[in-house]
Order: sequence, then C-alpha cells, then structure tokens
Amino acid sequence: MYDRGQQEIPMTAPVDPRHLRPLIRGLPDALKIHVQSLRERIQGAIDRNRQNPQGPAAHVMTWAEVPHSIVVHGHEMGWAEPSGGTEGGRKVRPASCKPRPERSRTRGGSDRDYDPGRDGLWRKALALGAPRAVLHGQSADDIRELVELLEGKAREQREAPAAPPPREEKRSPFAALREELEGLKN
Repeated sequence: MYDRGQQEIPMTAPVDPRHLRPLIRGLPDALKIHVQSLRERIQGAIDRNRQNPQGPAAHVMTWAEVPHSIVVHGHEMGWAEPSGGTEGGRKVRPASCKPRPERSRTRGGSDRDYDPGRDGLWRKALALGAPRAVLHGQSADDIRELVELLEGKAREQREAPAAPPPREEKRSPFAALREELEGLKN
C-alpha cells in the first residue's frame, strides 16, 4: 500500500478489491483466508452491480467495514480479548520494533540440532499417516527410520493382491425350519 504513496481515501469509500492484495500478504494465514473471502464477496457485489445497473445495488463494503470485520473475526476465533486489550487486569502493550539478531543454524548455536533434511522427513512422515505427536522430539534418524518403515508397509499394501471379502452363505429363511422338521422325522 505504501508503494502507491499516501492517498487520501475516505473510510466511507467502497473498497477496491485490488487494493486488498498488500493487506492480505501481510496477515497471518488464518486471517488471510477470511480477508480473501471478503475480497471475493466485494468483487462479486461489484460484478452484480455492473451486470444489473437497473436493479437494486448490491452492498460493497467500505474501508471502515473491512478492518471492523477483521477484528470481529479475530475475536470470534479467540485471538484477541474483546475487552479492549487487557489481559488479567494488565494493559497489553505492543512489542518494540527492535530488529532481532540473526539465528545461527550452525553447531553450537541456538539450533545446534538443526538438520535441513528433517523438514522433508517430517513432511513424508505426515503424508504417510504418522501423527504429529509421535514426531515431536524425535531425532532425524528416528524419523528417517519411521519413514522407511511406513514406506515399506505402504509398498506391501500396494503389491499384495486384494483378496475378495469372505462370502457369507446365503441361507433361506426356511432353512432352519427345514432342519428342525428333519430332526423331528428322525
């Protein structure tokens, strides 16, 4: 938004869906989905208004309604306290904007056990059906062993011929009655 310079847009002006793209890029993933759906609704309303100018106008959200909708959605999802930013009687203050130092990915640094291949192993294990709780805290070697085991089982299931399900004998409802009658005759 800053790339275009500061434009004076009144808060009551209708939203142009193209201008929501930079906002969507800067939001957390869960809010991106919500704002993306807002953008699609706004675009749909604009399209309806263009296609049917004689009919009743569809509501196009204003710039004041968009942040309000985002805040309400955040409260519904439990991401913020609806009481106005207090938590436990204390005021929640924004964090300082000091740049964080670069994290070391070398041995002896803060992530001394970092293994770049571990992320790929995690993804493979999750795709093969391993629960996240099992993977947490495991070394890369343990996860690799689990992936190999799961891949072997998946390979066996693909190669094994599918046996037909066992057939049940279809008995006539009168079969039990016939057996009783034969037992009485003897």
